[in-house]
Amino acid sequence: MQFQTSEGSYISPDYAAGDLPVPFDLAVAATRAEDKENGIKPSRIVVMTVGASLTDGYLDREIPVRDAKGTLSLADPPRANADLPINSIYWLIGRQGLVASGPVQATMREIPPTLKTVLVIAYCVALPLIVLAVGGLVMYRRKR
Repeated sequence: MQFQTSEGSYISPDYAAGDLPVPFDLAVAATRAEDKENGIKPSRIVVMTVGASLTDGYLDREIPVRDAKGTLSLADPPRANADLPINSIYWLIGRQGLVASGPVQATMREIPPTLKTVLVIAYCVALPLIVLAVGGLVMYRRKR
């Protein structure tokens, strides 16, 4: 309740009201081994209690944080929360190598100098001249 009603990072647990003592589980993963004798296939499950932290309003909003002096400042949105279900899905489908792999690293290629020159001439000289020529032709036709 304090997360929803208070701003800042000074939130103290109220154990008398039912707050859980730390550490407590936010996500739990379980596996069941294959049992060929009983016809049980291997399976996996992930249960998460972080549903509110995966909404757009939470992932896009900066978080107010107080420092040791009591100054309130804004920290970046918690975008890492969105990786939790994605990584869980990778684990569920057996693709552990993709967990927390991040984006694919693209290699940069330079445009050759001759192509740069051609593009500059085409977009900065030829295209404006074509637009001016068409505009001039339209003006000439309307005058007649």
